Amino acid sequence: MAATALPPRRLVICCDGTWDTPSDRTNVSLLADALRTDETQLVQYFPGVGADGDPVSRVLEGALGLGLNRRVREAYSWLAETWRPGDEVVLLGFSRGAFTVRSLAGMLAATGLVAFAPDTSRRERNRVVRRLFLDGYQRGERLAGLTYAPGFSPDDDAPIAFLGVFDTVGALGVPRTFGLLSTLVSRRVQGFHDLTLAPDVRHARQALALDERRGPFVPAVWADPAPGEHRSFAQQWFVGTHGDVGGSHDRPRALSDITLRWMADEATAAVGLTWDSPVTTTGDPLGPLDPGPRGLWSVLSPQPRSVPRVVEGAPDVHPSAVARRAATTYRPGRLVPAGSAVSAVVPADEPWAECGLYLEAGRWTFAASGSWTDHGGSTPPDGFRRWPLRAWPDYAAGAVLDGYRRLVRRLTTRLAEAPGAPRDGDARRMGMVAAVANARLDPDGALTRGTTAVVGTGAVDLPRPGYLYAYANDSWLGYRGNSGAATLVVGRG
Repeated sequence: MAATALPPRRLVICCDGTWDTPSDRTNVSLLADALRTDETQLVQYFPGVGADGDPVSRVLEGALGLGLNRRVREAYSWLAETWRPGDEVVLLGFSRGAFTVRSLAGMLAATGLVAFAPDTSRRERNRVVRRLFLDGYQRGERLAGLTYAPGFSPDDDAPIAFLGVFDTVGALGVPRTFGLLSTLVSRRVQGFHDLTLAPDVRHARQALALDERRGPFVPAVWADPAPGEHRSFAQQWFVGTHGDVGGSHDRPRALSDITLRWMADEATAAVGLTWDSPVTTTGDPLGPLDPGPRGLWSVLSPQPRSVPRVVEGAPDVHPSAVARRAATTYRPGRLVPAGSAVSAVVPADEPWAECGLYLEAGRWTFAASGSWTDHGGSTPPDGFRRWPLRAWPDYAAGAVLDGYRRLVRRLTTRLAEAPGAPRDGDARRMGMVAAVANARLDPDGALTRGTTAVVGTGAVDLPRPGYLYAYANDSWLGYRGNSGAATLVVGRG
């Protein structure tokens, strides 16, 4: 008598963000709670790095991203012990948990899924999975002497039915803006192994945050795949910060409910996920928006993200963002016609003054007028030629820190910063700087800064479009003491 074939199942892996557990009510934990577990669908939730262990290990894992690779191996091991022929894999993640499931997808595509004999010890299983991760996935070696699950070898297409992530961030290890400290943790170990989307993934979705400004929280955006490479692909930008898009216990749910519903609907339509508690919340695009980085985050090189223009018909912008723009002053993003000029007011105490303009690639000129004040001294927006007497202690310390920063940049990375130094070492103190939010990630996952220009020093060729910002060239620590405003005039060649 022939054995009865077991029905295929969906194996759903949910990986949460740094320090996050179910009590934090992130979108990933809410999805894991709402999904049905039965004979056709199994759900496995993994808390974020830094969520378990002793206090010291929790702090180190959360701050530095230590433990991310271990989470990938843990999820792989669960699949190896659970998967059977015909099953398909669904991966959901937020923040560094999104990094985890993206890396897991790449590992499965590169190494296949190993099959263990029932009597294989836990220690041996861990050793094999670690070897697969380091040698098979990271180094790209083909490993001999392993048995693979039927139809799931390195030569087979990995059955990854759906990969859904909320705002994948590349803040892994010590951020490069920390200069010498960033060398403490190997970027090869902690960084992305491959920023591309594994071709084995049938359906892919990513929700991205338009309004996150914390410098280390750089989004790992997928490049658009070749036509036909995946059955479906969507990457949408939503109103809100990292926590708004991924969900957080300390943020209202109005904005995060929008991304929660979007991901639930997309996964259900693509692969037929089943639910104990269907996600029916709608959210509110006019919900409260986080005002920006505070505390330590406000001096760790905050910067606006490179995002598409929020406008009706933009293919990568979710309609909720367009609705907010239509109902409020959110991201006006006016275009500047060729041969014309427009102006914007730049307050001296704003580290990133929004100019309300979206600049297209091409040649631009910047000029400024008016005056502003720091340390009791007033200056036009080309900056102090002579420092005010009261500014000498701060400005002299900033000059020393700028020299230190230049040295560290030569020794480590061009992104190294020193919070007490003037933001732009080539501009006078309190000189106006125009900045276009058009940064991008290098192939190795490192950030290439956006275009900046010292106002009044000539035309600038803009390689990529982006929203325009401007600021007085002060240190990150100095803006509270500034007053007044100057006018920036933007001309398009």
